[in-house]
Amino acid sequence: MPPGPAGEREREILTAIVETFIATGEPVGSRTLARTSREGLSAATIRNVMADLADAGFLDQPHTSAGRIPSTEAYRYYVEQLSGETRLSHENESIIQDTLSGVTDVQEFMERTSHVLSLISRSVGVTVASSGPETRKCWAWSSLARAWCATAC
Repeated sequence: MPPGPAGEREREILTAIVETFIATGEPVGSRTLARTSREGLSAATIRNVMADLADAGFLDQPHTSAGRIPSTEAYRYYVEQLSGETRLSHENESIIQDTLSGVTDVQEFMERTSHVLSLISRSVGVTVASSGPETRKCWAWSSLARAWCATAC
C-alpha cells in the first residue's frame, strides 16, 4: 500500500476531497469541506491540512483561485483504503488474462481494458492514458449506487 497522509485528520480530509471530487467533478475548496465537517473544523484549519496534502503530492490545484483536486497518489491511496485486502475472484482474473492476453498496441489495450472493467463491474468502464516517460493507465468505473475510482501504474 502506498504511504498515506500522516494523521487521522489528514486521512479524513483527503478522503472527503476525493469523494467530493468524484461526486461533483469540480475542484474542492476548504469552505465546502468545512460545511460538512463532522468535527466542525474551520475552513482555515482545512486549508492548512490541504496545503500539507498538496506538499505531500496528494492534491493538485488547477489554477491559483481554484480548490484542490486529487492527484494520482490520492486516488491510489483512496482505493487501497477502500479495497484493503480485497482480491479478485479466479473467474475475474481469468477474464482479465484472456481479454488482455497478447495485446501489444496501446489503443487496443485501452479499449480492451475498458471492456473488461465494464464486464467485471457490470457498469461503465473508462480508460485514460497519459503520455510521458511513464505511461500511466488509469481506470475508472461508475455505478448507480456509488462512484468508484481505481488507479494503477
